[in-house]
Amino acid sequence: MSEPSQRRRPLRRIVLGGVLAIHVLIYWSFGFASRSSDDVHRVIAIGVMLGQCSLAVILATMFGSGKLARIAIACSAALACWYGISTVFYWGLGEPGAAWWAIAITAQTIVCSVGMEVIERKRSHSSTLSANALESGSTPFQFPIRSLIVLTTMAAIGFAVVDFGQRRGWWSTESLNVQEGIMMVGIGFIVGVTALLCVFALASPKRHVVAARLVAVAGSVLLLASLVQWGAVQAGMDRSADPTLAVVLLETQAACIVLTLGIVNRVSGAR
Repeated sequence: MSEPSQRRRPLRRIVLGGVLAIHVLIYWSFGFASRSSDDVHRVIAIGVMLGQCSLAVILATMFGSGKLARIAIACSAALACWYGISTVFYWGLGEPGAAWWAIAITAQTIVCSVGMEVIERKRSHSSTLSANALESGSTPFQFPIRSLIVLTTMAAIGFAVVDFGQRRGWWSTESLNVQEGIMMVGIGFIVGVTALLCVFALASPKRHVVAARLVAVAGSVLLLASLVQWGAVQAGMDRSADPTLAVVLLETQAACIVLTLGIVNRVSGAR
């Protein structure tokens, strides 16, 4: 790496931090300003919050120095997103809505984390091949003891939450319909897939390729939104007859991710 590139690194990190700070400000502004608005504005606020969660996982995978940092950032972002959505709907900790969105955000975080790990591994492997760096090659799969400790701790926390929810009645058929729970898993999965589609669209250095991919992403978002709306109807969820809300949700999240990643890629000299 050249000396000018090394000198530019701190500046890039400062600008990157500024971009993220701006998005956090937008996140809280939308969350609190939309609490008493109509359904469309509330959905826009939720889309921005979900986009923040996806962005945190994506950027942690792209720039995080280790697995522990990535896991911590992903968990923190998911918790912040979950709390932010609670400010829109005014539900308490023991209400069904808390469990519904916890399920959706967890699924979204897992999809984004796994998907980005795969993308980064492919990217790293391609760079290694193109540079013909045979001596560095592909390192064997490693699972350090500290990662095992973190995952074990997370599993213990997860079981504790499940036990707490069971004692509070979160998982009973009276408070959480099974079909609605499955639907929230589907929503989280589709939100995560939408985020990964945005990452793929911006991965090319050629502008015309990016533009074509973004058009394809827009079309994919419409198809995914129709799938969300159909699933909501099947699950019997409230206000599920209006497909506009699903479109607004996914389009808002996609716009948030594309805007931020576009700036970040530009600042970081995109990979």
